[in-house]
Amino acid sequence: MTFTDPDNVVRVRYPSEWTATKTSTDKANALSLFGSNNEVVIFIEIYPPGSETIDQNFKRICDGGATDEKTALVYDPVRDTQVAGQTAKSMAYRYYAAGKPSVQIGTVTIWIVDHNGKRYEFSCSNIDLHRPEIEAFMNSVAFLK
Repeated sequence: MTFTDPDNVVRVRYPSEWTATKTSTDKANALSLFGSNNEVVIFIEIYPPGSETIDQNFKRICDGGATDEKTALVYDPVRDTQVAGQTAKSMAYRYYAAGKPSVQIGTVTIWIVDHNGKRYEFSCSNIDLHRPEIEAFMNSVAFLK
């Protein structure tokens, strides 16, 4: 399957058996994907970056941390990378049951890239279990203009 955002700027491909939705309450949400028995969850958000740098964006994500007392998050360093041939940054974090650091629930990786005045954020869950599917998805990202 193929998704192109309403402004016809970014295109991604994903397996036909995945479920695609849009979160109507989140204006930045362009697409939410659920695949492999909902073990893979991918969110694409598109928004104006304002004056916030990508590093500041990641700091805000880290400072926000877990939103409940049942989850503990451990963040990896932000890394330079590329998305669709564009300079980007990524960060992974692991989440655990609070008070049980030996019980890892999952890993999320976030890629952020600025392109033509907008920020594109790709958040992908369970990369440890579904690396081939997530890498194929991220390798399919293309900027059309």
